[in-house]
Amino acid sequence: MQLPNAVERPLYYVNTVAIFWFLAFIVVGPKYTIGSSLLLLLGLITLPFNLLPARATLKEQAPWIIGLSIYTLYLILYRTLEGLPPEKLDPPFRFLAAIPILIHLRRYGFHPAAIGLGAAVGCLIGGSAGMEEIISGKATRAGSTIAHHPIPYGTLMAMLAMCALYFSLRSKELILRGVLLTGTATGLIAVLLSGTRGLVPAVLIALAYLGLQSLEKLRINKARTTGLGLLIAATLVVAVYQFPMVQTRIDDTKAEISAIQSGQLGTSFGLRLQMWHSALYLASQSLLTGVGTGQEKRGAAAAEFLEEKGYNPDLFKWFEHLHSEYLDTLASYGLLGLAALLAFFVGAVRRVPLPGRAPLVMALAVITIEALTETVFVDTKLTMGFVFLVTALRAQAYAQTPATSDRHRGPAPLSRPQNGL
Repeated sequence: MQLPNAVERPLYYVNTVAIFWFLAFIVVGPKYTIGSSLLLLLGLITLPFNLLPARATLKEQAPWIIGLSIYTLYLILYRTLEGLPPEKLDPPFRFLAAIPILIHLRRYGFHPAAIGLGAAVGCLIGGSAGMEEIISGKATRAGSTIAHHPIPYGTLMAMLAMCALYFSLRSKELILRGVLLTGTATGLIAVLLSGTRGLVPAVLIALAYLGLQSLEKLRINKARTTGLGLLIAATLVVAVYQFPMVQTRIDDTKAEISAIQSGQLGTSFGLRLQMWHSALYLASQSLLTGVGTGQEKRGAAAAEFLEEKGYNPDLFKWFEHLHSEYLDTLASYGLLGLAALLAFFVGAVRRVPLPGRAPLVMALAVITIEALTETVFVDTKLTMGFVFLVTALRAQAYAQTPATSDRHRGPAPLSRPQNGL
């Protein structure tokens, strides 16, 4: 059973618009956008017509589907056993929408410029809004009023900027490349204006990876590649640390370290140290399955420890998460939960053909490094953005492989497509 060709062709264009729309408005729009909802609806409607192609998609995309399913179903099962209300099950349950969307995208395709252009426009819209916050004096950190918090705002902007940069290097259209690079620059400025310290090394590592990948294509020997890579990295570091916001955050960090050395743990970094130490304590109480997600439950379990160490007794009243995705997961869900999280991360990039692996690795680098000092997935919009971006990038990466290039060969950017991606 197959849809008529007259129906399949419009689906290609609808998919293209939906992907572009989602990425363009994910920063300033709602967490559940028209783009993702439309793709889910189409994926469910067309699924009966795609049973045979679905088998191939499930096989080739197995690492992502398995990793996503393990992580999502573990969260749902755990929260259900905790007796949490239905609204606490809703966000992770929606992540499973990536599976029918992935099957739909692999079957009907989308324009190859959709992801890069959508990411660039998202950077331009979100970055401009963040800059306006700073210039107008509405906030001292970009993302404070237009987003839930500067940290998820900056993380989303960083992922979009990395995608826009990657596709700008692959684009052969001068105008399109100019738009992509402009979006990249705007996005990176917004990242710095967000004042999120953990994103600076994350973005630098992602850029270093892209630089090494580009140098390897030039067939330069390893010694020269390493030397050039180090030179580029050093140049980027020097350039970034000239930015006023970065210098301010460095000064803040130095002041906080001095305060910690003198025994004062009331600073941002000091409170994080208290939370991380408390997370390890909580994990030790129930290493396999954790102590649960409730603030009151975790606060009660850690009360004696906080008093013994002289930590802030209101730590678990002030903060609903422990400012490290890994430690928060370990404390709340135990080793099983941490294993599920790592399966989620590994599945995002596992078994992805070149050259489509690069933007996935860059987006994953942003998330996983930022997750060291922030509970990134506490923000539903950021999580949805990551899941959707990985799904779209994996669909595009496989459509560009030699095995599928004849069947899914894409058109030149912004030209009339012939078939598939």
